[in-house]
Amino acid sequence: SLDLDPANPSSLDVITATRAGTATYTDASGNIQTASSNTVRVDHPQGEQLTPTKYQHVGYTDFSSGWGTVRIADTTGSGHMGQPSQILTATGGFARFTDTTQTSVGADYTLSFFIRRISGSGTVNFRTESSADGSSQAMPSITSEWQFVSVSVLGRATTGNVAFGVELVTSGDSVEIAMPQVEEGTTASDFVENTTGSPKYFAAATYAPRVPMMLIEPAATNTARYSELAVNYNYNSGITKETTNELAPNGQASAFKITPDGSNITVRSGSSYTYSGNYNAGDVVSVSMWLKTDGYDYFVRVGGFFGSEGALFDTIDGSNVSNQANVISASSEDYGNGWFRYKVTYTFQNTINNNYLYAGLRLYKRDASGNPTSWDATGETTGILVYGTQFELGSHATSYIPTDNNIGGVTRAADDLVIDGSDFTDFYNTDEGTFYVEFTPKDITNGEQYLLRGGDSNRRFIYSNNLQGNLRGYDGTNVLTFTATQSDIKNSTLHRVAVSFDSSTMKGSLDGATEVTSTHNGNLLTSTELEVGTNYKGH
Repeated sequence: SLDLDPANPSSLDVITATRAGTATYTDASGNIQTASSNTVRVDHPQGEQLTPTKYQHVGYTDFSSGWGTVRIADTTGSGHMGQPSQILTATGGFARFTDTTQTSVGADYTLSFFIRRISGSGTVNFRTESSADGSSQAMPSITSEWQFVSVSVLGRATTGNVAFGVELVTSGDSVEIAMPQVEEGTTASDFVENTTGSPKYFAAATYAPRVPMMLIEPAATNTARYSELAVNYNYNSGITKETTNELAPNGQASAFKITPDGSNITVRSGSSYTYSGNYNAGDVVSVSMWLKTDGYDYFVRVGGFFGSEGALFDTIDGSNVSNQANVISASSEDYGNGWFRYKVTYTFQNTINNNYLYAGLRLYKRDASGNPTSWDATGETTGILVYGTQFELGSHATSYIPTDNNIGGVTRAADDLVIDGSDFTDFYNTDEGTFYVEFTPKDITNGEQYLLRGGDSNRRFIYSNNLQGNLRGYDGTNVLTFTATQSDIKNSTLHRVAVSFDSSTMKGSLDGATEVTSTHNGNLLTSTELEVGTNYKGH
């Protein structure tokens, strides 16, 4: 038996690793570290998200703006717990007092506030107009004493707003409310005051501990010059830049800050000089960079040529807001301490001929409804921190490759991991055996790839066979197909697979599914080495 456990580095000593050149990985603390040549890289991807990012979606908790009335007379109350309150009197049946917020389809939200009865005895409801759960829900019996109430509802069934608030069923009834809050999830949090007119971020997502994995990647070249320095970044008149003491994802004070202070808020960051033919119209390319807000609630478009080929993100929680037509995929990874690595893969629209190429960045403000809008930021003092721009060929952003004034870019050689010689024969059973692997694929359509391989006739686990997202075992003659459909294998998703074999039979299971069986010609028992993570070309 052999247990390759990335959490136990000594267990990897049996692997011969080959990789020249620059390479990095993420350590258990989430910092970017440089890896020595010819070593196994142990990366620590962020663990599963346990709780989501939360916002206070009520834009004016002091009731000064944004609230709508239907058959309601509202006046300022005496306040509660140091916060403003509002007295609501029904001038007709089913009177409503609501605030409107954008919701995500199928997501859970909680409405909460303090309330007391002033007069009357009629029913008082939570108003959740346009929620997938309906337009109103019954509230507990309301007395003359202040009490806290809350209700969990779903967002709108289709994209759009939901009106949250209070409904008075009987004309003439009067109540007083204070400290309204609408937030993600099914549990009410402590009240967060807000008078910005926009959603207010108040709790970051939490994650399980980072998970150690062997990082095995193909060769890649970062063609962005000065990937960590502002030296060769290009700015329009609406942007200023400055160095900071802020710790970047590498754990050092190497981030710089850009501040929008005018009307043309575009940064053509990470300019890279390329040679003719390196990037052509139709090429699939990937842009990535780390960003962190520095006091302002931004949206940002991360993209390519002059920022026109990209995706829009919310820099508070890293969520992908929208993509331009040529974008293939867009995502972000939370690195902690407010840093997100934004990744955009798209089809290149221009042929670059000995010219400058840009990984683009454009900032947007939130409008009163919480949506992105361009703006004149004259006088703005807060901004966004930038680190680690990368521009590369290929359909996913690989691990970070630092650059300086490197015309043509910096290349990281491919990772090649092999177990052979006595390290192989000491554990390998030539009569029968079982392998279990946990893996996260980055690009399931990039040629034929192998999780474990012992030669052309000993391909134990194959995924992306013939450019398809299938997972198979292969002995040179017989195929064991684990996947019912191509969609069973997904990029950036942890999968678990086991395969066992003897001289006549192969068996396997993917992600706990029903075991599948195939005949076996015995080739898997005759291997002399094991390659860990490779493709049809052997790297």
